[in-house]
Amino acid sequence: MGEGKCRNASEALSDICGHYTHKLTWQQIVNLYRLTLPEEPPEQLRSNFNVAPTHVMPLIRPTGNGREMFMAGWPTACEAS
Repeated sequence: MGEGKCRNASEALSDICGHYTHKLTWQQIVNLYRLTLPEEPPEQLRSNFNVAPTHVMPLIRPTGNGREMFMAGWPTACEAS
């Protein structure tokens, strides 16, 4: 994969080795990551005991002087470099 080539989604997904569990509450996520945004939990945020690469799940990223959580799914396409 380190060749810088764009692969299709099925090839990329075949490299993923399993599922994980997401069971934190909104308040636990806010406290753990010291979130500054968003102020309210996203509508899509739910516990999931069998997260697969195709599910939309929370991600944390830096923003301004804090951190924000946003919901995103696994990319199904990539740009050639």
